[in-house]
Amino acid sequence: MPSQDAREKTSMMINICKSIKCPYFGEGKYYGCQRYVFSCGCHLRMIKEFVSTEYILCVDECEPVNIQALEAENNRFFLEDPKYKSDLDFQKTHSDWFGDKSFKVSEII
Repeated sequence: MPSQDAREKTSMMINICKSIKCPYFGEGKYYGCQRYVFSCGCHLRMIKEFVSTEYILCVDECEPVNIQALEAENNRFFLEDPKYKSDLDFQKTHSDWFGDKSFKVSEII
C-alpha cells in the first residue's frame, strides 16, 4: 500500500490521459495506457513536459494546462494513426473475442 505521502502527492496531480479521454486509457483491471508499454513513450510528451508514471501522464494541479488543446491534439494524432484504425477494425471484426471486462480502444467522437 502506498505511503500517506505518496497518496497525498498523487491526489495533487491531474491525470492527463483520463482528462483528455484518451482512447487507449484504461481503468480498473486495465488501468493506464494500453497503447505504449510505458507512458513516457506517449506522443504528447513531444508537446509538453509531463510527470510520467509507468501508467499515466500527469501534471501538478497548480500547473496551467490547456486540457482542450491536449485533447484536440491527441484526437488529431490518433485519427491519422494507422494503428488506431487497425485496432478499431480488429475490435469490430472480432467483437466476439472481447468480453465485458476486456479492454477495448474507444472511438473518438
